[in-house]
Amino acid sequence: MRHKIAAALLLFFCGVVLVCAGTSFACYALYAAFVPYVGTAAAAGIAAAVLLLMAVFGLAVFAYRAKYRKTEWKKLLETQAAKPPQTDDITLAFLAGLARDKPIIAVALAGLFGAATTLFRKK
Repeated sequence: MRHKIAAALLLFFCGVVLVCAGTSFACYALYAAFVPYVGTAAAAGIAAAVLLLMAVFGLAVFAYRAKYRKTEWKKLLETQAAKPPQTDDITLAFLAGLARDKPIIAVALAGLFGAATTLFRKK
């Protein structure tokens, strides 16, 4: 059980690091684009405002969509409650679709899915 928790925490922290690195690169790109036109302080303010407004707009869109999709999710959960989830079928369908376009990525993801399946399989 401890190794599952450790693996989940490691994946969570890796995801957080990737998001923070991507956001910092995007912020620096905006900053570098605006520096020649408005100066350093204004460019930093504009870059921060753009990223903040994008996050607020994204949250508003997700909240709006979630408000109207609650009934659809309830119906779906009621119909799917009787049978257990078939994650292997979903994974195979995803890999089959991906293998047509990018076979190297499909092979790498198949290895990752296999490792995750063996790691999280109940014994």
